[in-house]
Amino acid sequence: MLRALLFIIHLFPVYLCGQVNLCPSNQHSNLFECHAETGRITLFSDDARLEWDEFVVGRGKELEIRGLNGEMFASRHFVRGRTEILGALRSSGPLEIYSPRGILVGTSGKVIAPSIMGTSFETMASGSMLRGSGWAGPIRIKGEMNASSGDVALIGNLITIPGYIEALNGKITMI
Repeated sequence: MLRALLFIIHLFPVYLCGQVNLCPSNQHSNLFECHAETGRITLFSDDARLEWDEFVVGRGKELEIRGLNGEMFASRHFVRGRTEILGALRSSGPLEIYSPRGILVGTSGKVIAPSIMGTSFETMASGSMLRGSGWAGPIRIKGEMNASSGDVALIGNLITIPGYIEALNGKITMI
């Protein structure tokens, strides 16, 4: 009974309230600005690192990430908890998601960016090197992933894709 109750409490903020944690936990950075009321994050630099306790875009919600003045800055997300995209996640620049507990793009979820990299390996990003313990949560793409001008790379222990992935001018790689 207690296990079932904890499961319901865990799901409550995501599915009943819609969107959880619209702004990263390090939202007071001078490298980006979060506008919770409009569902937009503006990046001021290619060095912006967005840290999340949980990264959840609720069903029917949209999060747009864009560079200041149309710049195509990379959008790098480091997530300690779960990553669930049940609505729309749009980035004007390359999108990177580091989420050791796994990545879920739900059936109504859409991820749209010039290029997309998602990994569930426990990582520490240092330039282009990834290091970690080797533990990785699942990556499940039930909705859509669209890379408009580059590649889609998914790196994880268990990757399932009953959904749709498209890389218009690139390739799709799963490791």
